[in-house]
This record gives sequence, structure tokens and C-alpha cells, in this order.
Amino acid sequence: YVERGTMAGSVSMKLADKKDDKAPYFAIVLVAGWSGRPGAVGAQA
Repeated sequence: YVERGTMAGSVSMKLADKKDDKAPYFAIVLVAGWSGRPGAVGAQA
């Protein structure tokens, strides 16, 4: 979880460590390992 990543007061943590479900407008959840994306090694065309 990344909150206000390039702004003052930025926060980043594992999503499992986030204690509540509140998030500002500038927040994103980063998910690693999208192996099915187009162009990924081994992806089906």
C-alpha cells in the first residue's frame, strides 16, 4: 500500500499491515508478479 507516494507525508506498508480501510485520493495498491501481462516471459499470445 502506498499513500501520497510523491507528496509530503507519504506512507508505504504491506497491505496486511494496514489497520483500517481508509485511504486518501492519492493511494494505490501495488501487486507484484502479474505473469499473465502481455509481453511477460511465458505469457500466452
